[in-house]
Amino acid sequence: MKNISTLVYYDLKRFWILRRIIILSVFFVLAVLLSLLPLTINLPNLKIELNFNTILQSVLSFFIPVFVLMFTGGIISNDIRSYYLRTLLSRPISKEEYLCSKYLFSIINLIITTILFAIIPTLIGLYSYQANVNLNIATSLITYIFYLIEGLLFISISISLSTIVKGYFNIFILAIWIFLESTLINGILSNLVSFSKPLAIFSDFFFPAGFSEAVKLLDTHSILFYESIMWGLASLTFFVSISFYQINKINIDANSD
Repeated sequence: MKNISTLVYYDLKRFWILRRIIILSVFFVLAVLLSLLPLTINLPNLKIELNFNTILQSVLSFFIPVFVLMFTGGIISNDIRSYYLRTLLSRPISKEEYLCSKYLFSIINLIITTILFAIIPTLIGLYSYQANVNLNIATSLITYIFYLIEGLLFISISISLSTIVKGYFNIFILAIWIFLESTLINGILSNLVSFSKPLAIFSDFFFPAGFSEAVKLLDTHSILFYESIMWGLASLTFFVSISFYQINKINIDANSD
């Protein structure tokens, strides 16, 4: 555990350089200013009631894939190319500890950025709009946790790809993967997929949206709610296992440029 925490610390230190902190701080300030825009232009109060949980789902479904793409591009392959992985493994550090540190590093970044760029601006925006907000803290917290787990699922896919694909090409592949999951499988082709059981199983497993689907069924607690969770857990287990299998197959000397 000590090795993992040390690796996470150095990864965070390498990632959060001053230039990146300044750039993200500027974007955070812009997001807050945009959230305050309804208050500054004195929009009339329409007396409408908004469901915070529904808004949170929409915001997180956009931002989480974007941040996963930003944090995990070349997350393994870049370390191989720069000989950083070889340097680490020359010490008493296992490949499993290294991979666990990458997962922890990614989820910490995901929590930080979603709070800064999704949750805080959304709360400020709802306050500045002066609308009646239906807020259930427990439900919203569960929603956030489920979307974080789905983010972990996309992280595991990206890490698995990064053990195979060199450079940032895995960003391109993951972006297509997310596009197919959100637009084709759950959008345009959702009806077509539902008529074919093998295709439905394939889409649920390889284009996973089980945890976000479970959140949408949170109030019903129907059998579909638990089924969605099980599909999400199955996909997460599969891709995490693939990433551990792939990291143990890596030959750092053969893959270094």
